[in-house]
Amino acid sequence: MVVDEDMELVGSDERRAIHVIENAIKTAKLPVVLTSIHRDGNNMLSVHIKTGLFASSSKQAPAQVLIALADNSDQSSVRGGENSGRILKHVAVVRNLTPVGTIDKGGTFSKDVTVSSEKADQRNLRIIAIVQETGVGRVLGVGSARISN
Repeated sequence: MVVDEDMELVGSDERRAIHVIENAIKTAKLPVVLTSIHRDGNNMLSVHIKTGLFASSSKQAPAQVLIALADNSDQSSVRGGENSGRILKHVAVVRNLTPVGTIDKGGTFSKDVTVSSEKADQRNLRIIAIVQETGVGRVLGVGSARISN
């Protein structure tokens, strides 16, 4: 299990997972807002992304902005291995991850972007904007929205 691209742990260690997640929640995040979300032609999705001020104490700059398109849910039937015969349910299955820009330290990000939604389930879709430190990959902020038909 990875939390904020910053801490790695074994997911079955419940006590440690709770501790790491609680600490991640306490860490201030960069505000990320998605607006003007609409379908734009055949299998294209447009959105406006806006962030708050990137005032990181990190020496690494700029931060990278990515857009993920994800199915809200999915399931898979396992045919072999330890989960053979089971149906596994999944949440937020990423179908497309696209870098859309960068934010310099002390700056903000505001941009209209269009991404392909071809590989995603058009009836079961969410869009996520992720801001993460370049190099290290630590997540600085996230915004998301469900896409209605």
